[in-house]
Amino acid sequence: MKRRIGLIAVQCLVFLVLYYLTASVAAARNIQIPWRLIPLDEKIPFLPVFVWVYMSAYLLGSAGICLAVWRMDDKGFKTVLTTCYINLILFSFFHLVFPRVAIKPEVDTSYTSGMAMMVIQWLTTKYNTFPSAHVSYSLITAWAAMVSYSKNKILSSILIIDAIAVIASTMLIKEHTVLDVFGGWGVALVSITIARHVRCGDGQ
Repeated sequence: MKRRIGLIAVQCLVFLVLYYLTASVAAARNIQIPWRLIPLDEKIPFLPVFVWVYMSAYLLGSAGICLAVWRMDDKGFKTVLTTCYINLILFSFFHLVFPRVAIKPEVDTSYTSGMAMMVIQWLTTKYNTFPSAHVSYSLITAWAAMVSYSKNKILSSILIIDAIAVIASTMLIKEHTVLDVFGGWGVALVSITIARHVRCGDGQ
């Protein structure tokens, strides 16, 4: 298990490097193309309290995946890890080639959720919106939890519920648009499909 945690930690480190690297490239190019909004985005309320759910994604995409693969066999673990790297490559490609500028909402810092929102806005860049990495990683974690569901039903259920809540929170705190969320879904599903094909076809 220590080896698995180490490999997942390396993947998380690669994610951070690519996230800020692609954002730096967009900033150097002075990209000013705003993100795409659809009518549904205007109907979704801004609820800063959901920032706490949003923040749980940082654990969901690291510790959550570790817990999801805890009782998996080696083939299952390799498939999940392969999925994470394919996911990284795909959304980094979009962030690099099709950068968009997010419109960050103003927040009231006189209460705790507002202060947390300010921290999130400071940590995240105004670029790297489409597709949503929060959504794609949440879906991958939920998928891994479903694969291992029979081995730990309570833990898997918690991970799946949190993943769904995180996806909703990305829109409720206006960190992502509806199209960003659909993009995250698409990237995750493609990553899972490719990884399963690769791992099934390599004879391992």
